[in-house]
Amino acid sequence: MKKITIGIIIVVMTLVVPALGEEPLSPNYMGFYMSDNHVTIADSIDVEAWVDVASSIDTAAIDNMTFLPAGIIGYDDTTQGDLFGGALVWITPEGGGAIDNVSGYAYPIVWGYTTPVNNTNGTLATMGMYAMGCGMATLTITAGGTALIGIDPGTTKLPYDIYVHPQAPAVFIATAYNETQINLTWTKTPGIEKTVIRFRDDTYPTDIDDGNLLYNNTGTSCELDGLSPGDHIYFRSWGWNSTGLISLTNQSDDAITLGGNTAPNAPELYQPYNNSDYESVYNQYLRANVSDPEGDYMDIHFYWGNDSLVNIVYTVPNGTCSLSIASSLLPTWKDWLEHDTTYYWYCNATDGEFTVRSDGPFSFTTSKAWDLNEDRSVNYLDISIMVSNYLNHPTYPGQVSWDVNNDALANYLDLSLVVSHYLESY
Repeated sequence: MKKITIGIIIVVMTLVVPALGEEPLSPNYMGFYMSDNHVTIADSIDVEAWVDVASSIDTAAIDNMTFLPAGIIGYDDTTQGDLFGGALVWITPEGGGAIDNVSGYAYPIVWGYTTPVNNTNGTLATMGMYAMGCGMATLTITAGGTALIGIDPGTTKLPYDIYVHPQAPAVFIATAYNETQINLTWTKTPGIEKTVIRFRDDTYPTDIDDGNLLYNNTGTSCELDGLSPGDHIYFRSWGWNSTGLISLTNQSDDAITLGGNTAPNAPELYQPYNNSDYESVYNQYLRANVSDPEGDYMDIHFYWGNDSLVNIVYTVPNGTCSLSIASSLLPTWKDWLEHDTTYYWYCNATDGEFTVRSDGPFSFTTSKAWDLNEDRSVNYLDISIMVSNYLNHPTYPGQVSWDVNNDALANYLDLSLVVSHYLESY
């Protein structure tokens, strides 16, 4: 339940007695102020009673305050403000503060102080009140009392309007009933006489005048029919009261009629694991878990982090999709990834109508060069693999990791360099 601050200007009474023939000083002011005068039924309201003093006063009263037609009750948790210093003489309503909420009448509450205040504005008190009924409550003070010596230079009393709105509907739910109908249900809350529901097929209605009107009546359920399979409809509801006020908040829900196509779920990147290290440059796979709500087959497009296409896997069912990006254990120079390099990747899933991007991109870092068997050590076994498979293997400069001197051949000079500089180097 929200807390809202109001201000009330209060009756003030003067101590100053003008000389014979003199006019009284300018009138004091009393009335009401509220930072936001639109509240919701059942809200607690903090009401600040303030006085704008033109003539010195020694008493100030809230007298004959009315608050119709909406019901607002209170005077609980009343605390003194800064208008009077020290203790107050507090005259409470007869019978301990009687309030007639049906007629909207409150008996007077009067404060006084033994030493006059000289032209000083301030807050008389803060009163806790409660919004009990919907409608506009006009707070009015009809009289303020009499100054200590019987002279009142005049007090301008300013009324104030508070608008008490119904609450929004609760438990507002939209459910697809079949291929052409969506059902809606809700619970009425305090202040609601009718529920207003509007809808759109692209986004939620922005206010009670936006979109299409579906319902404006006293029930707690309705339906929208005449739709097509797969229609996605967005609904928003407000509470309405015969005072003409609507709820300050609303409730929303959406639903899709049965039988239509919906987008695949966002692919979940699976392997290589995000931020993984020492991944193989050979026979590497990119894997993602993919699914479609209707079980449609999908085409999965894999991309590097710079948005360049790696490859496409076609006609993939729900499950794990794998893309090979290096085709053999000991490939030629065209088939492996770069050593000691960080790669970024992601993928999209499309069912022919909708395309959905995965999260990511994920990243992985490949193994270091010269470690041909990828056992995290450069040793004579790696040299043996070089001799058996790649010695004198022609290639382009810079393309083969074991062509250490970059002369387009992997030969004994490269072996010597490996032994001299890289053997068991990590």
